[in-house]
Amino acid sequence: MALGMLFIHWLEFSYLLNHMEARWAFLWVALLFTGVGAWVAYQMQVEKMKSSLSSVASPDVIATPNNMEPLSPREHEILRAMASGKSNQEIADDHFIALSTVKTHVSRILAKTNARRRTQSIRNAKAAGLL
Repeated sequence: MALGMLFIHWLEFSYLLNHMEARWAFLWVALLFTGVGAWVAYQMQVEKMKSSLSSVASPDVIATPNNMEPLSPREHEILRAMASGKSNQEIADDHFIALSTVKTHVSRILAKTNARRRTQSIRNAKAAGLL
C-alpha cells in the first residue's frame, strides 16, 4: 500500500489528472494496485510452498521404537518388499494375497511408522532399525 502511494506521488498524480482523461489515470492506478496485489499474493504463495516442502522433507516426528507401534510379522514382510521397490501388485503376487490386502497392510504400515508416503515410511523404519 505504501509502495503504491509512493509510486502515485512519484508520478505526480495531479499531473496525470490535469493532462490525461480521468479514466486513463484511474486505469494506471488500477493496474498499479493490481500488480502490487499480484506480487504480494505470489510472495505469500512462495512462502507457503517453502514451508510445505520443508515439513515434508524433514518431518517433526521420526519413528523410533519408542514412538512406533509394533508391526505384525506380515506387515514387516510387506515393509521389506516395499523397501525393495516392489509395487503393490508385485507384493500381492509374491505373497499370494489379494491386492486389497496389500493395500490394507500398506496403510497400516504407514500409520504405524508415522508416515504419509511409502518412501517416508521406509525411511522411518530404517531410522527405527526395522530394516
